[in-house]
Amino acid sequence: MFRVPITLARILDLTDPVTIEAMGAKPIEEWILSPRPRRPLPPIFSSRCPTCKGCASPRWTFLDHPDRANLVVYRDRIDLAMSFGEPVHLRDVVLETTDAPDQARIALRAR
Repeated sequence: MFRVPITLARILDLTDPVTIEAMGAKPIEEWILSPRPRRPLPPIFSSRCPTCKGCASPRWTFLDHPDRANLVVYRDRIDLAMSFGEPVHLRDVVLETTDAPDQARIALRAR
């Protein structure tokens, strides 16, 4: 498991209802819970903000926790060498099997 520092000059905050309304989109709850096949974000957002390098998107599994968000990076709009810092190793993640067939557990081990 690694921590990677990220520097983005400009991101769009899609966790803010005021931002969503200003862009002319439907409220967050209407598009994030859409039964259509899941796409990362409605196209309206990336097309309306062509200078954004990424966005903070609400996590549909945690809509009741607005402090939790996914960071979406538009890879085609950034310089990878300038945006991503040096990775820092945090711990090893090891998948171990158990005695029960078709079961496994994850073990987090500090190096």
